Amino acid sequence: MFRKSVLLLSALALVQATSAQAIQDKKTCLPKAQVESTFLAVLPTAIESVQSKCAPVLPATSAMMSADISEGSTIRMAADAAMPQAASALQTLFSSELKGQADPEVFAMLSNIMVGTMVKQEIKQDSCADIESVYAPLASLPPEKIAALTAAILVLVSKDEMRKEALPADTICF
Repeated sequence: MFRKSVLLLSALALVQATSAQAIQDKKTCLPKAQVESTFLAVLPTAIESVQSKCAPVLPATSAMMSADISEGSTIRMAADAAMPQAASALQTLFSSELKGQADPEVFAMLSNIMVGTMVKQEIKQDSCADIESVYAPLASLPPEKIAALTAAILVLVSKDEMRKEALPADTICF
């Protein structure tokens, strides 16, 4: 556990210290399936963070606020199943910094901290209604479909850049 804690703290320090320019200089590409797994793995944390941020402004009966992310829920079980492939994606994205360590437990802790912090910092309460309007029609979909849709949108948004760089159509670069 101590080794995992040290690795987690090191990875967090790295993420905070890495500038956007440094990330751009070292473009890393992942297959769409790995991106889907990563989105799926962090979906409960993202939902939990949005719920926390939007609780004061969204009705308790809204799709976002009533999303079940408890242990044993469909979303949580799908996220847990996706964690090994998501850990592999993290290993690819931060290979030199993680030095071969992409334990799913470490990824889960790291992703929870990173995603939770990012969502809480970036989302403003006046955006909660917009988030609800996007999430509500998706809420009845299986979590895997939500992750696949998110990855597909990323592919579409980055399609021109991928063509310029002659990358495979199912690749997403960061």
